[in-house]
Amino acid sequence: MAKQNYKYKRYKKPRRWKKTIVIFILLVIVGGSIFLLQSNVSKILVKISEANVQSATHNAVNQAVYDVFSKSNINYSDIVTIQRDSKDNILSIEANTTKVNLIARETTALTIQHLNINCNDGVEIPLLAFSGIEFLSGFGPKIKFKIIPVSSADCSFQSNFISAGINQTLHEIYIKVTAYVSVIMPTYTLNVLASTDVLVASSLIVGSIPNIVLGGNLFP
Repeated sequence: MAKQNYKYKRYKKPRRWKKTIVIFILLVIVGGSIFLLQSNVSKILVKISEANVQSATHNAVNQAVYDVFSKSNINYSDIVTIQRDSKDNILSIEANTTKVNLIARETTALTIQHLNINCNDGVEIPLLAFSGIEFLSGFGPKIKFKIIPVSSADCSFQSNFISAGINQTLHEIYIKVTAYVSVIMPTYTLNVLASTDVLVASSLIVGSIPNIVLGGNLFP
């Protein structure tokens, strides 16, 4: 018989650094995927939560303004005084500071009260919103998160003068209410700045309005 020659290869153990690189790459991929998913989910949760908070604040402000103005039967002449000369020319348009401050305090207090009531039910977010897929974010059973409205809100008055024809100007007065609301999420707290403007009075002013009035701040 012919003699067979066998060649034996020495077994080499795989180097540890190769395993380390593979593990590192896998960790980077998994970590990146989790980060992207969490980032996408967070954006959807923020969008839904902000929409809910804005709606709750808008309803609270509207209800507060309605309560204040209907209770006291407040109209344009209660907020603004127009001074004219003997020829009926407009000399000045001034805000009734005392009345404005009283309205602002009452509106702020009632806004907080109504906002607390509106936020009792919290924010309901569909379960599939946590999938991170936006078109699925409106489906699935709803999970409720707690809302904590702040104990204070900012209320201010603003006005616009709009030309309404020859020698006629429409004067509109708005209340602007801003509230800071927190939504308690599983991993963090979302702070939402919610602001609402409500038209509370308007009047068509006949006569030429001085430029100093048009360019000034009626409600400092």
